Amino acid sequence: YEIKPTGLLGATFAVTKADEQVASFKMNWKGQMTLTLKGGQEYVFKRKSMLNSKYIIENEKEQEIIQFIPCFDWTKFKYSYDIFYNDKAKNILLVLLGVYCANYYIAISGGAVTASA
Repeated sequence: YEIKPTGLLGATFAVTKADEQVASFKMNWKGQMTLTLKGGQEYVFKRKSMLNSKYIIENEKEQEIIQFIPCFDWTKFKYSYDIFYNDKAKNILLVLLGVYCANYYIAISGGAVTASA
């Protein structure tokens, strides 16, 4: 997979595989990211609450399907994630996009030294 910014302000991205777009995502004014897969399915990546650092992906029905808990490793100076998902989240691309979105969110929030999973 390859992820490239497509918007003017770097808040819209295209995800391609073998030169074919398979997904896109964009940041909205609420600080959330809307993920759109090739078939038209839409998901929202967002911070679970302002009081903790958990991130979630919700489907169109606002049901939480994947949860990402970042853990900073001081010895390697990077983030890793504990990822929890329900049985409906069988799409590995959605999990990978969630990790990318979490890294992106941490980086733009100023909380990242390096944000790699």
